[in-house]
Amino acid sequence: MLYGVSVYVLLPLSLLKENIQMLLIIFFGLLLGMLFGLILIAFNFQKGIELLVTYLLFFWERKSMRKLIIKNLAAHRLKNQLTAIIYSLTLGTLICIIVVANVQIQLINSSGTYKDTDIRIFDRKGFLASQIDPVLQQYAYDIKDFGSVTLEYTG
Repeated sequence: MLYGVSVYVLLPLSLLKENIQMLLIIFFGLLLGMLFGLILIAFNFQKGIELLVTYLLFFWERKSMRKLIIKNLAAHRLKNQLTAIIYSLTLGTLICIIVVANVQIQLINSSGTYKDTDIRIFDRKGFLASQIDPVLQQYAYDIKDFGSVTLEYTG
């Protein structure tokens, strides 16, 4: 239920309101849900995958050696599952970080409506010249150029 609400209600809402924080939280939740689902699927198929990999990688070995490997894998199944969980969570976290970084980079690139600007200060209330002037004077040696753009008057 929560999964569906987040996809069909909260995701479009965050896109319409341009709320990047809510969007990233939803993506993080979706990625975690998919990750845990894939981990559960992997647990269900672990024994079959172990047998398949053993027969594919050790086809030249004697039958007794393959049986020994399979019994060894069965004896250490709990450790193997814990290792798989740690590996899966680490991989999922890295993928999540990469996705979040790409979303942030795309957001920064797409919101840069002013070409060749390094810093963009935006406030709907507006700035007073007396507030900005001391900052410009303090960092005058670092500032190459500056400008301002007025917003539309909404009356």
